[in-house]
Amino acid sequence: MNVFKNAALNINGLVTRTRMEMLLRRQEIDILFLQEVAHPTLNELCNYKTYTSVGTAKRGTALVTQEEITITNITKLPSGRGIAVEFRGIWIINIYAPFGAARNMAREQFFDSELAYLLRASPTTTIVGGDFNCILHQKESTGHFNYSRALYGLVHVFDLWDMWKANPPENGYTYYSPMGATRIDRIYATKELSTKKVEVETVAAAFTDHLAAILRLSVEVPIIRRSRGLWKMNTSLFDEKSVKENLKQQWALWRQQSRLYPDWPMRWGIDK
Repeated sequence: MNVFKNAALNINGLVTRTRMEMLLRRQEIDILFLQEVAHPTLNELCNYKTYTSVGTAKRGTALVTQEEITITNITKLPSGRGIAVEFRGIWIINIYAPFGAARNMAREQFFDSELAYLLRASPTTTIVGGDFNCILHQKESTGHFNYSRALYGLVHVFDLWDMWKANPPENGYTYYSPMGATRIDRIYATKELSTKKVEVETVAAAFTDHLAAILRLSVEVPIIRRSRGLWKMNTSLFDEKSVKENLKQQWALWRQQSRLYPDWPMRWGIDK
């Protein structure tokens, strides 16, 4: 069994490469669900691949995956509020629902149509995460809350299980405001995955007003990870003309000076 680690985080339109990389590496996240992504392309993250869906909503979604993870069947909503991919038979869905009490009807329509569309072809192994901008129970908020009847129905129709209920953390709130605290950032999974070993937690991220909702899930799929501290050459440098010219000059100099040394260990500075 491998531990498959996912996290959902609303980045509030910001792109802070260094801090985001710190979150990914420190928490050893395999797939990061991002919401409120304001730019069609995020800055390149070292050893990670990014798939964005901004669309007509201007504040969309993105999935950031470890370089070794291969995904297929990428589906994006025209609004940018959702993106779905497949990873080794597991359907991964990231959503960003409309925000605020004034957009209750738009949010209900989003769950009834757009999220239902992404779920239409999902197998029995599905993970749905993101910023839902609503809750289903009053205990998930300390103040005013937006309840969604559409999400409640969708969760039951597709048999989605709230991962917080499988192993609730001490503090499940993911968003704090002057009006109170609430758990609008959520992660669901289908029943087959919910029966696996599950751990959930929230982690603060300095570049946003949301906490990252993190799910660790034991799955029977091979996951290759690059160990910490390993060095990898950036081979794209050899595409630059100046680098190739400099290397050519250095190589000519090394060959010219090699005749000054009696053997190759001394030539390369290796003690016998």
